[in-house]
Amino acid sequence: MCCFQTGPSRSYSLVNSQNECGAYLIAVFRGPVAGAGSSYIHENLRPGQELWISAPRNNFPLAEVAQHHVFIAGGIGVTPFCSMIARLNELGRSWKLFYCVRTRRKAAFINVLTELASHGDGEVVYTFDGEPGGQMLDSAAAVAAEGPNTHFYCCGPNGMLTVYRVACASLATERVHLEYFTSMCQRRPAADSW
Repeated sequence: MCCFQTGPSRSYSLVNSQNECGAYLIAVFRGPVAGAGSSYIHENLRPGQELWISAPRNNFPLAEVAQHHVFIAGGIGVTPFCSMIARLNELGRSWKLFYCVRTRRKAAFINVLTELASHGDGEVVYTFDGEPGGQMLDSAAAVAAEGPNTHFYCCGPNGMLTVYRVACASLATERVHLEYFTSMCQRRPAADSW
């Protein structure tokens, strides 16, 4: 969590592998509707500037014992999945990432994801619904296509999380994981309170 001396306090997912020591890599989307923390970072912070940060906290853990993992990312919601996928590659576990973005130009980490897929037992499926012929991901079909030992993860905008929760409604709650675009200071609803 970044705690700015003069700005707001916000939480960001770490993108880099847990084995990389000495630096935390985060990705902060800058858009017309970005939050106050995102705007502050882009408008005020400069290379070399020091920040107050807390120790990392994991409120979106990876179920490392699962045989297969399916990730559904909406836009910058892909950030927590980069480090999770790197960990799955280390463990030799299989995974699939559905990366939903309006256009390829707006997709972050394409090169990183391509490299992760080439070094593990994983696959990235892109959905660019803002491009000609593009369609939104059918979350229900994506979930239904997987076996009983699969764990599912979603991080993205609220609309995507609502569709995801419906798609996973019949699954055991321990197999369903989600991350909200909110500050760590705000309490997230428990999985069983959907």
